[in-house]
Amino acid sequence: MVARFALVASVLGALALDAAAARACSTCTVGDPTLTALGVGQPYADRLRLSATARQRRETLGTGAEATELLEHRVELAAAWSPSDRWVLSVLVPLVQQRVTFPNLARERRFNLGDLELRARLVVFRDRDLAPRHLVSVLLGLEVPTAPRLRDSAGQTPYELQSGSGSLDPFAGVLYSRFAAPHSVHLLAAVTTPTPGRFGVTGGVSGRWMTRYQWQPRAVGLELGVDARLDGMDRVGGVRDLESGGAVMWVVGGLVASPVTDVALRFIAAMPVLQSLRGGHEEGLALMASVTLDV
Repeated sequence: MVARFALVASVLGALALDAAAARACSTCTVGDPTLTALGVGQPYADRLRLSATARQRRETLGTGAEATELLEHRVELAAAWSPSDRWVLSVLVPLVQQRVTFPNLARERRFNLGDLELRARLVVFRDRDLAPRHLVSVLLGLEVPTAPRLRDSAGQTPYELQSGSGSLDPFAGVLYSRFAAPHSVHLLAAVTTPTPGRFGVTGGVSGRWMTRYQWQPRAVGLELGVDARLDGMDRVGGVRDLESGGAVMWVVGGLVASPVTDVALRFIAAMPVLQSLRGGHEEGLALMASVTLDV
């Protein structure tokens, strides 16, 4: 918590810098000053970006006196490299800290490695080479089960409370980006298809939708959006779990800024506004802070 407040304080101080010097030099190469997130920006040959992202989320499993509450903090370390102006290859390593409060009010804390993510993005359409206004990309990726299997005092932690899926989960998506400084829009649709894992559970097919609008008149910008997720039912021993799956939608808002050259900062909050999750699952407020560096 102290580290989070220190990060916010340092950002507020950095934003007092002269805005004319705050444009990242990497944006000059692509002819657009938009401060995009890691893996979403305009690629060019040998572009290398590094990022660190801190996330917090809450989730409730069950209802009433039988409810289990999960508070999760994640630190995601990522790198994205563009071998050409069409490809972006990235890797993401998550570190996960969880606090679980059980129905009997007992608490359990644990810190583990999450599931590694490998991603590839191919730009299939660009309306012009310099300062393109329209980009269409295809995304392919794989979530690798690097998270350890967690066990409670009874020898087993429920699937929903694991720090990873325990399976190889391929995903694919399509990303459209529209750039018209000081405005930009990003639309993403993706599908994850889990495979049978070591927990005896095969996760349901999951569809995700992301909409982002960014207004960046100078070195500081606003970000607004809507995210949605639709999950199919899990299968346990080949049988559908009727207490799993469902849909949830978030309203997203935040700030994006570049306090110094080649550094982009993002602070995002996501509030669930529509939920229809089975099994008494309920998503809570999610927070995110990230720093991305062009090297």
